[in-house]
Amino acid sequence: MLLIEEVIRSVIKSILVVLARSRGKLTVFNQLNPTTSIKFTLEEEQEGKIPYVDTMIIRKPDNSVKLLVYRKKTHQDQYLSYTSHHPLHHKLGVIRTLLDRSEKEEDKIKEKNHIKQALAKCGYPGWAVNKVKSDKRSKKSSPKCVQKNKSESNRNKGLVVIP
Repeated sequence: MLLIEEVIRSVIKSILVVLARSRGKLTVFNQLNPTTSIKFTLEEEQEGKIPYVDTMIIRKPDNSVKLLVYRKKTHQDQYLSYTSHHPLHHKLGVIRTLLDRSEKEEDKIKEKNHIKQALAKCGYPGWAVNKVKSDKRSKKSSPKCVQKNKSESNRNKGLVVIP
C-alpha cells in the first residue's frame, strides 16, 4: 500500500470529478485514507464556468461543454524572450506549444490572435509564428514514415562549421 501511495502522491496533482451537489461526498473522499497527506478540495462552478488546470470548462444550456484556454488574473503573457540567447528551436517550441493548446479550444481565432499579440510583446517576429504554422501544416499532410535508401541517408549528413 505504501508504494501505491507514493505513486499517487508523485503523479496525481489534479483530478476533475463531476458530482451531484452534495458537500458530504468531499469528506468521504478525504476519509478514504486519512494517514496520507492527500487532501481533496471542492470547487463549484460559478455561472456555469469552472477553471481546471489551464482550461476553462463552460457548461452550455444543453449540458454539453465548451473548452477555452484559462489564464489567471495575474497572468502576464510573459514567455521566453525572442532576444534571449536560447536556441531558435526553443523559441519555436514556445510558439508550437501555445498553438497546440489553442487547437483544442472552440474559439481558435480569438486565441490565436491573443497568442500573436503576446508573442509580439516578447519580441517574436511574424515570420517565426508563420514558420511554426507552416511546419505544422506540412507535418499533417506528409506521411508519418518515410523510407530512405542508404546512399541518400549517407549523403545528407549535414554540415558543422566551427569558428
